[in-house]
Amino acid sequence: MRNLSNAWIIHGFALLHAMTTTACLGVGINDTIFLTMLTMAMTVIICVREKLSVEFTAISIILVNIIGYLLGMAAAMLFLPVFSNPMTARVVSTIITTELMGWSITMFIRVFGTTSNDGSRISAKHLRWILTAVGAVLVARLLFAGFARTHLFNGASVLDVTWIFISNPVPLMIMIFATLLYVRTRKKLPGKRGVAKTSVVVTGAFVLCVMCTLMAGFGLPLKFDGPFTTRHFLELLIVAIICEIAIFSIIYMVDSAQNARKSMVKERDRANLAKFEYLNLKRQVNPHFLFNSLNILDCLIAEGKNDEARDFVRKLSRLYRYMLRNENEPLVTLSEEMEYVEMYVELLKLRFGDGLVVDYDIRDEDRNRYIVKYSVQMLLENANKHNSVSASDPLKVTIRTDGSKIIVTNNKIPKITEPESTGLGLKYIRQNYLDRGGKDILIEDTDEYYRVSLPLL
Repeated sequence: MRNLSNAWIIHGFALLHAMTTTACLGVGINDTIFLTMLTMAMTVIICVREKLSVEFTAISIILVNIIGYLLGMAAAMLFLPVFSNPMTARVVSTIITTELMGWSITMFIRVFGTTSNDGSRISAKHLRWILTAVGAVLVARLLFAGFARTHLFNGASVLDVTWIFISNPVPLMIMIFATLLYVRTRKKLPGKRGVAKTSVVVTGAFVLCVMCTLMAGFGLPLKFDGPFTTRHFLELLIVAIICEIAIFSIIYMVDSAQNARKSMVKERDRANLAKFEYLNLKRQVNPHFLFNSLNILDCLIAEGKNDEARDFVRKLSRLYRYMLRNENEPLVTLSEEMEYVEMYVELLKLRFGDGLVVDYDIRDEDRNRYIVKYSVQMLLENANKHNSVSASDPLKVTIRTDGSKIIVTNNKIPKITEPESTGLGLKYIRQNYLDRGGKDILIEDTDEYYRVSLPLL
């Protein structure tokens, strides 16, 4: 529904652009300011609907108008020979340009956009961002309208001058590299903040534009065409400033999107770590496990099996010591995990005896690979939880590796009453594998067996 709504917004503004152009040309007035206002309105509406951050919205307003202006002029020149009526050519080019810019900004938002941290609420500070962007675009358009009445940028020469500037790759690459370097290191730069720092940055950007204008004008470093006129210098300088604004806008948006995604991954890792620590804490004080362990210990003492009781206490203490030792590590080596699993199985066998059979087939070369901590033990616990265990019909579990994964398989002996399950353990294992290694676990559930394959990292 949202895509359909955006489509209608774009189509509607394309129609409004066409009607405005027709009306302005009909009465003989310049349509520049009116089209600019419509383009900015379309951009703001799309950005607000997509819940784009205010900084991105402001930059989008500037970027859309810069590219839209050049694209509109190119389209007008392209369609002028096609249509005998210049008004028709202008209207068609306006519709096509609006459609292209509307869909382009929508696609760009989907790929690189970052949402606002505080929803759709716009504070006074955020409003200043948008008003500054709108004011800058309007001032730039008014300046261009003024240039059109002078010897600068008379008609189609704007595209010619732009092509002269961007056809020399060296100054363009210098601008891209310098802007990229600044955007990536701006937070680490020493010095004053606020207005003083902004003035330094603006001055540096202007000096960069002047240097690149001279290089483009003289054809350096590829060739040397000799001196060029002051008019040509001013035209190239204006184009250079526009290019620098566009380059900065694009690099800033992409860099901000990457930083936002990194922050999102960190927050997700932090949330998963909190969930992991919660599960770990539950495991350390699991009342069922502790109750069953104490029952086994009580039976051993009551039967006078003091040596077995002492052995049980030692194994139980080793198990909890392992938990405490690795409580802050989300990944452990397979060797460490299997040491923990074997201790856990020893405790289970004291309770179930021949009712539980665990076979190991772990390759030595796989023992130094990493897996999510407690993942194998959780699978053993689930097998014990969901299946009946008895000496007459034992629960058989096999744990083996094949070089790329560790595979835990158990036969299915359903209990009369199926225990309640939240599936939290498997969700935890799967999410941690996706976050830590970008790999998913594989689950096979048949009438005869239940199998889970965990990637070795």
